[in-house]
Amino acid sequence: MNGANTQRYRPIEVHEDFRPRPVLVLDVCGVLLAEPMAPLFRAVSQEAGTSSDRVEAIFRHYFRDALWSGLLDESAFWPAFAAACGLGQPSPAWRSVLRSTMMPLPAVSRLRNWSRGAQIWLLSNHRHEWLVPALQTAGLHRQTHRIFISSQTGAVKPNPSAYVQVLEQASPGDNLLYVDDKEVNVEAFRSLGVDGVQADTTGSWTAVVDGWLAASTRRTW
Repeated sequence: MNGANTQRYRPIEVHEDFRPRPVLVLDVCGVLLAEPMAPLFRAVSQEAGTSSDRVEAIFRHYFRDALWSGLLDESAFWPAFAAACGLGQPSPAWRSVLRSTMMPLPAVSRLRNWSRGAQIWLLSNHRHEWLVPALQTAGLHRQTHRIFISSQTGAVKPNPSAYVQVLEQASPGDNLLYVDDKEVNVEAFRSLGVDGVQADTTGSWTAVVDGWLAASTRRTW
């Protein structure tokens, strides 16, 4: 595709602490921030006069892997996506939809407490151009130790490479727990020996994290 970008980036390193500790690896959208893609698909479908399911199918078939992995440049995505949906050009409002919907979810209020007893790593299929400003607005970048964004690393969940990069950054003795709102992503990390929990809309998964952190802290210290 035009605008392809094959450059790879190192994960953002916000803070370093090499002592073996509990490491809480969190997906971002659907766990800490509201998921923006469904609202985007609805906005596009309204302009295109079609269903949001069809718009989502177009995105997944033609754009998902290339966009999330960084092979497709973000600026090239918008006109190509609009054309694939039968529109002459993308609407400036689409970026506004992304920005306005990526709002903090209730679990964000627990993050400060979790970060006192564990390293917080973020692992997200996303565009850094979209996600980093949302993280900064919510103040999440100050409470995390490492951030892996697929458009920078080139590794897209549930491909094993997305999880291997996390394991390669862990220290011997680290106790990892992974949280994602998609079961397929949790199961992919579990297949590599990492405990995982699926985030549910009720927020009950946060109690699982609390229990894991309490047990891990007793073992670690």
